[in-house]
Amino acid sequence: MTNRSTQVSYAGAHYQVRKIWGRASQYACVTCSRPAHQWAYDGTDPESLTGYSTGCKSWTTGELIPLLYSRWPEFYMPMCRSCHKGKDLAARGGRIDNRGRRNPGGPTWKSMRRSA
Repeated sequence: MTNRSTQVSYAGAHYQVRKIWGRASQYACVTCSRPAHQWAYDGTDPESLTGYSTGCKSWTTGELIPLLYSRWPEFYMPMCRSCHKGKDLAARGGRIDNRGRRNPGGPTWKSMRRSA
């Protein structure tokens, strides 16, 4: 049985990250070193949770997309918007072009960054 005191929502987890580490804009993006704008879950928590954010909807159906997150702040990293979007889309099997736009048939953002 899960203890209610350990349950944290997606929004609550991000609030805790900001409370402990401050705003992501205080840091450089861990991928490209540009100014960060968002805290991104790194995907390595063995006890990851699934939640929803009203800002993450399917482009085709408009339905909310389930997102993995952690209740632990140490599993988050500062990222710029385009790198964060590329990381999340790649994790879901999507593809984006070098400007952060959806490109279903194209190479992944990571492969484009490596070849640049």
